[in-house]
Amino acid sequence: MSFFWRYKHTAKRLKERINLLIKIFNNLRIIQYFIYKFTLNFFITHQFIIKSRCSMKMIEYVKLILEKVSFERELFEKELKKGLKLLSFKEIRELRKWCYERFGSIYRGILNRTFRKTQVTVSA
Repeated sequence: MSFFWRYKHTAKRLKERINLLIKIFNNLRIIQYFIYKFTLNFFITHQFIIKSRCSMKMIEYVKLILEKVSFERELFEKELKKGLKLLSFKEIRELRKWCYERFGSIYRGILNRTFRKTQVTVSA
C-alpha cells in the first residue's frame, strides 16, 4: 500500500510542478511578447523621428524659440541665425514671412540683415 500511495503522491506533486512550469512558461511568453511589441514600437517611433527630422516640426521649434527669446535683441538675432541653419530653403521662406508678420515692427533691421545674408548664402 505504501508503494501505491507514494506513487500517487509523487505523481500528484509532479503534475503540480508541471502545471506551475506551464504557467511560468506562459507568463514568460506574455512578457516576451510585450518586450517584442515595446521594442518594435520604439524602433518604429525612432525611425519616424529620424525620417521626419522634421521639416514642419523643426520650423515650429524655431518659431517657439524665437518667441521665447524675443525680449532681447542679441539673443533673438543669435537664435534666428541658428534656426536658419536647421531649415530647408522652403522653410526659410515660410519662417521669413512669419518673422516679418510677428516681429517686423520690433526687429526689422535684424530681420533684413539676417535674411539678406541667408539669400546670398542660399543662392551662392
